[in-house]
Amino acid sequence: VNSATGFDYTLEALIEVGERSWHLKRLINGKLGAVPGEDSYPAPLTRPLEDGGAAGFVPSFDEMLEAYYHVRGWEARSGMPTGDTLRRLGLQSESWTP
Repeated sequence: VNSATGFDYTLEALIEVGERSWHLKRLINGKLGAVPGEDSYPAPLTRPLEDGGAAGFVPSFDEMLEAYYHVRGWEARSGMPTGDTLRRLGLQSESWTP
């Protein structure tokens, strides 16, 4: 990236750029009407495996989604980034309030 852009990004800075873009995408989708109830995972994960150590097991989507929101720094109810997350990434703005 640095060779292509002429910048001198560290790995940590690039990771933060990726994180910021992920949160911006979530905020924009929220502004366009997306709601947490529309979050889902691929259909193969909704069916139990036929063999192996996890045979017959289907993970709880609600538990996984709650954990994912927590790790991302999103509010459990709205599915949107928390104020702390937005401040940390320099994205705080009243215009993002859903």
